[in-house]
Amino acid sequence: RDPRGEELLKKTYTADDSGAINDALMLGDEATLGQYNIQFVWKRTLKEGEHLGQHHFRVEEYKKPEFEVKVEAPEKPVALGDSFEVKVKADYYFGGPVKQGKVKYKVQRSAHTDRWFPMGRWDWLFGSGYGWRASYYDWYPGARNWCFCIPRYPWIRWHSDPPELVAEGEAALKEDGTFSVKIDTALAKELHGNEDHRYEIDAEVTDASRRTIFSKGSVLAARRAFEVYVSLDRGYYNAGDSGEVRVNARTLDGRAVKATGELVLYRLTYGKDGTPSEEAVFSEKLALSADDDRTGTVRTTFSKGGQYRVSAKLKDEAGHEIEGISFVTVRGAGFDEGKDFRFDDLELITQKDEYAPGEEVEITLNTNRNGSTVALFLRTQNGTYPEPIWLKLEGKSTTHRFKLTEADQPNLFIDAYTVSDAKVHQVTRQIVVPPKKRIATVELMPDAQTYLPGQGSKVKVRVKDADGKPFVGQVVLTAYDKALEYISGGSNQEDIRPFFWGWKRSHYPQVADSLREVQTGLQRESETGMDVLGVFGGDVTNTLRKEELSLGGGFGGGRELRKSTMRGRVAAAPMSMMADSFAAGGAMPAAAPPPAPMIAEAKAFPGAAGDSEAPGPQPMIRTNLADSAVWVADFVTDAKGEGELNFTLPENLTTWKLRSWVMGPQTQVGEAAVEVITRKNLMVRLQAPRFFVEKDEVVISANVHNELDVAQDVKAVLELEGGVLEFVVRPLGRSEPPKGGTTNEERAEARTTNVTIPAHSEHRFDWRVKVTVEGEAKIRVKALAQKDSDAMEMTFPAYTHGMLKTDSWSLALRPDQASGKITVKVPAERKPEQSRLEVRFSPTLAMALVDALPYLVDYPYG
Repeated sequence: RDPRGEELLKKTYTADDSGAINDALMLGDEATLGQYNIQFVWKRTLKEGEHLGQHHFRVEEYKKPEFEVKVEAPEKPVALGDSFEVKVKADYYFGGPVKQGKVKYKVQRSAHTDRWFPMGRWDWLFGSGYGWRASYYDWYPGARNWCFCIPRYPWIRWHSDPPELVAEGEAALKEDGTFSVKIDTALAKELHGNEDHRYEIDAEVTDASRRTIFSKGSVLAARRAFEVYVSLDRGYYNAGDSGEVRVNARTLDGRAVKATGELVLYRLTYGKDGTPSEEAVFSEKLALSADDDRTGTVRTTFSKGGQYRVSAKLKDEAGHEIEGISFVTVRGAGFDEGKDFRFDDLELITQKDEYAPGEEVEITLNTNRNGSTVALFLRTQNGTYPEPIWLKLEGKSTTHRFKLTEADQPNLFIDAYTVSDAKVHQVTRQIVVPPKKRIATVELMPDAQTYLPGQGSKVKVRVKDADGKPFVGQVVLTAYDKALEYISGGSNQEDIRPFFWGWKRSHYPQVADSLREVQTGLQRESETGMDVLGVFGGDVTNTLRKEELSLGGGFGGGRELRKSTMRGRVAAAPMSMMADSFAAGGAMPAAAPPPAPMIAEAKAFPGAAGDSEAPGPQPMIRTNLADSAVWVADFVTDAKGEGELNFTLPENLTTWKLRSWVMGPQTQVGEAAVEVITRKNLMVRLQAPRFFVEKDEVVISANVHNELDVAQDVKAVLELEGGVLEFVVRPLGRSEPPKGGTTNEERAEARTTNVTIPAHSEHRFDWRVKVTVEGEAKIRVKALAQKDSDAMEMTFPAYTHGMLKTDSWSLALRPDQASGKITVKVPAERKPEQSRLEVRFSPTLAMALVDALPYLVDYPYG
C-alpha cells in the first residue's frame, strides 16, 4: 500500500525450498511520496490466512550528498584536566578532501559511564558483557582503588545527566579538508572530578557547491590512564579445581594497553571483629601486549576451599600503575558453608556464561548472615514469578541445581530474595542458552577496492555455518550509493540475526515490602513524620544512599567516586552510571522541439583538451547516475559455500556499499558488508537544483577536482538542450542586464573561464541561466584537460510559473430587468489546457437561500 493506504499490489507467491520469495515493484514517475508498507499473509487455506509480518520503504525527492564528514578524535582518551584537539575532516565519496569548505561546530560534555568488556559471540543478542561474572566488594579495604565495572544489565534502570555546552563556532576548512578545535577539560575536572566524561562534537560542513553535511564524533576524558579487568572462566570453583584467570588492561575507549606487572591470588580470613587478612598463595608475572589478549591469561589451582581475592597490578609504559581485582568463592574443604567469611548481603553466582539445552545449571547463593532463608525463583519473566524454592542455609552459602530444556532457549531469569537487618535484598541473574546452530558467517570479497565509473566488477561470496563448515545457501546481494544512508539515516533492514533469532525473554523485577517503614521510622497514630526542608524539597536531596570515596591511581592525582548502593550490593560506580534503586511498585505538456545545443565554454588555449592543435583525452559523458548498482535475490552458493557475481557499476563518482544476506536450509542466517569506490583522476560534479520553475534565474555550477600529481589547465563546457534554459549575460559590476543589450565581447567575457587547477585541488565554475518555458532541461557539463577529462549529463524538470486560481462574480437582477451581463477578463498568460470556465446560477430566491446555507454536508456543487 502507498502512503495514502491505496493498494498497489496484491499477489500470491509460492516460497522456494529455503522459504523465500522475491519480486519487483515498479514505481511511476508520479509515485506518491512517503512510506510504503508491505504486508505478508500466510495462506493456511483458501479462506483463512495468518499475518506473518510487514516491512516498509520510503519514496522521497532528494539530492544525494557528494561528500561525508568525519570527526576524528585523539587515538586514546585524554587525561581529565588536560586539553586536546579534535579534527573535523571532510572527504568526497569519490576520494579526496573538501578543500573549499566552511565548518560550524558545537561541543557538549556529559558523564561517560560505559565500560569495556571482552567481546562475546552473542553480544548482538544479549548485549556487551553478558557473560561478565567478576565480583566486587565495596566494603573491602582498598576498594576505592578499584574499578567497579559492571555491564549495563537490561533489568537495571540506568540514568545519566543532561549534556553541558562547552564551545561552538564557525571557521573555514584547510586545504586538506580539515579543521581542528581545541578543548580544555580543566573545568570539568574541577567541577566533576569524580566522573569520566564524554565530549560530543557536532560538525556541519558546507563545501563549494553550497551543500551542507552533518556529522558528529566524541572524545573521552578519563580519570585514570586505563583500567584493569580481571575475570575467571567460572563463577565459582570447588577445592582442587584448576581455573583460568584473564587479565586485560584497557583504556576508557577499549583499546588494549601494553603493561607489565604481577598477578597475585590471596586467600582471605577474617578476625573476630570482621577485619580481613590476606595470604598470598599464588603469584605470576604478567607482560600484556597491546596486540594479543592471550598474554594476559594465567592458569592456577584452588587447592583449598575459601574466599579468594585475585589481584592484577599493572604498570604501563608511561608509569601509571593500576590494580584490578575480582573476588571468587571456592567451595569444599575449608569453606564450611562460608560461616567464617563475609559476603554481600545476597550473592547469586552461576558457573558458566553460556549453557545448552539439557545441561544442569548449578548456582551458588551467598548471604552475609548465618542461617539465612532465601526465596529462589526460577524462570521469572516480565515481572511475574512462579512459586519460589525456599532454601534454608546452614551457614552463609549453599548451592542449587536445576536442568535446562529446549524451551529455555535463548535465555531465562532467576531471582533470589532474602531479608536481613530489616531490609529486603534482591538479586537477578540471566542464564544464557543461545541458538548456536542457527548463525552463519558471510564474506564478501570484491576483486578491487577502486573502480572507474561504469567499470565491471566481480564479487566473491563465501558462507559458513556456526561450526565453520560451508553449506548451500540462498544469497541476496545489493550495492547502493552510500550517500543514501546520510539521507535515510541508515538502512531500513536491520541485522538479520536478531530478526530471525533475536527473540529473548525480558524481566524487570519489582520489589514491594513493608520494611521500608522500619527504615524511615514508624509513627504513632496522629504523629507527624519528618519531611524534607527548603523551597526545593526533596529535589535537592540524594535519594540514593551514597558516600564520597577518594579514588587514587589516576593520571597522577587522586579522584573522587560517588558510590550509589543498590539492593543486593550489585555494584558501585559513579552516580550518573548507577541504576535507580529498585522501588515499589496531471501530465506535463510536450516541450517545443529542442534547438541546437547552447554552449558556454572557456576560450581555447594551447594544450587544452578540445584545442584542434593539441587535443586531450575526450571525456565519456556519464549519464547512468543510478542510486542502486545491483540487486540479486535468488543467487545460490555451491557445495563449498562459495559463489561469484559479476555486475557493472553505474557512472557515479561515489562510494558503493555492498551488502549481502544468506539463508541456509536450517534457517542459518548471516550478513556482511563491504565498500568500494568509483572515481577518476579528473572529475566534474554538476550542481543544480532538483527542478526549475519558469521565469527563475539559477546559478548552475560545476566543481572540477584535479587528483593528478601535476597542475592541469582545465577548459569548462556547459551545454543546454531542450529549449528550456538560456544563458543570462551580465557584465561585471551590474546586477541586471543593460537595457541596450550586451556586446559580443561582453557576452564572451562573461562565459569565458580559463583556470589552472593545482595538483590535488578543486575549482568551481558558475553559469547563470534563466528558465524560459516549462518542459525538460538537459544539462551537460564537461571538464577538459591535458591528461584526463570528464563529463556528466543530467535531466531536470521545469515547472509552470503560476498557480491554480478561482475567480467568482455575482449579479443581481431587479424586477424590471429581464437580463444582465457579467464581463470576465481572462489573463493573457492563461494555460488553456490547465484552466476552465464554469457557470452556475440560482434563478430563484429559494435557491439563493440554499446557497446561503452553511456547507454542513457534501453538497454536489459542480
